[in-house]
Amino acid sequence: MMVKRKGIDLPPGSKLAYTVDEAAQALGVGVTTMWTMLREGDVVAKKVRGRTVVPREELVRVIDQAPAARAA
Repeated sequence: MMVKRKGIDLPPGSKLAYTVDEAAQALGVGVTTMWTMLREGDVVAKKVRGRTVVPREELVRVIDQAPAARAA
């Protein structure tokens, strides 16, 4: 499914940055946890015209640097 943004068709997964809510959902954490991660410097965000956004590469970095989960 293509995402339509002001006349531009974007394939799924092609967003360059995500809102804090979207970033939290992508990482599988709550919005409050995401804001805590941002405040503590675990995740680096950018300001674009006053809006806080998290670059896609930053989300990938967080996942890549996370420790491996242990089997139960």
